[in-house]
Amino acid sequence: MVARGQQPTFVIGVLFSLALASPVMRPYFAAFRQGLEDGGFVQDQNLTIEYRGADGHLERLPSLAAERW
Repeated sequence: MVARGQQPTFVIGVLFSLALASPVMRPYFAAFRQGLEDGGFVQDQNLTIEYRGADGHLERLPSLAAERW
């Protein structure tokens, strides 16, 4: 529920096949967040981003997607 005058908070779930700590992912995360900010969505202000990584185990993606975020 949003009180009068407050912005709604949005939640985005992001799935990756690699480990989230992988250095390869850093530029993608940064570009993704920058694109959202350019559109007026700022992490921890009006947006929550939930990241999940399958650590290279693609068979884990369906169960990660089914999690309640």
